Amino acid sequence: MPSRMEAMSIPKELKKLILYLPALFCLILFVVYGLVDYWIIGVIADPVEISRYNFGAEAMIAHGGEKYRSSNAYAISSLVIGMLSVIGMVASLFMLYKSKHKALLKAYCCSGVTLLAVVLVGHAW
Repeated sequence: MPSRMEAMSIPKELKKLILYLPALFCLILFVVYGLVDYWIIGVIADPVEISRYNFGAEAMIAHGGEKYRSSNAYAISSLVIGMLSVIGMVASLFMLYKSKHKALLKAYCCSGVTLLAVVLVGHAW
């Protein structure tokens, strides 16, 4: 007869996912940020939203970088950020579930590298 503690234990895979949730939420935020901006500025090309960004203004370019030179450049940088985050999230989840040893550490490291790359791409663009 299983003890009460054994009956209430959380499965190992669910436990890893729960411990990985902070990094997963952070990656999801970058996915949503990148892909929603790409959708609104690049695909829908909503004129009201585009006019709010003041693309091409010297102040925007000086403060935000070259991605504010045009709506097309901003849309492409948002797409790159979103897709880079998706790739990092998939790779992290793959490591979390397929790795035999120190899976949680590997998933967090992959997330950290992805977030660093996203920040560097977003800043350097």
